[in-house]
Amino acid sequence: MTRQMIGSFTRMGIGEAVQFYGLTPRALRFYEERGLIDVARDARNQRWYDVVARRRLAWISRLRTAGLSLENIQAVLRADEEGGDPVHCASRQLELRHKQLEDELERVVGQLNALQSTRPKVAVVPAGELRANRAVS
Repeated sequence: MTRQMIGSFTRMGIGEAVQFYGLTPRALRFYEERGLIDVARDARNQRWYDVVARRRLAWISRLRTAGLSLENIQAVLRADEEGGDPVHCASRQLELRHKQLEDELERVVGQLNALQSTRPKVAVVPAGELRANRAVS
């Protein structure tokens, strides 16, 4: 199924949404419960995603893949809903996430370096001395 085909649907069922957006049925229901998407239902109570819901699912899918929190995604969706600039908002959120990941990476690299520098020092301590120190503690 291509994006062009999907865009031409007046409504999309949960099966097509799962396939197209790469989300699970549980995730779709969760986003509905949280108010991120509004879902229409037919006479048989089956979920149908209209153009607005599909646009929001596209944002959600892309931004979750990038590791943004639901709070950050809601900010992007609000910007889109209120006539703001969702692309600018998403870019700002992604830049912040990028900075968080860089900081986390720096912290982890520091820990790895500490482990590497500690390992040779531990290997030099005689085993008997380690046991004696443990008994004293």
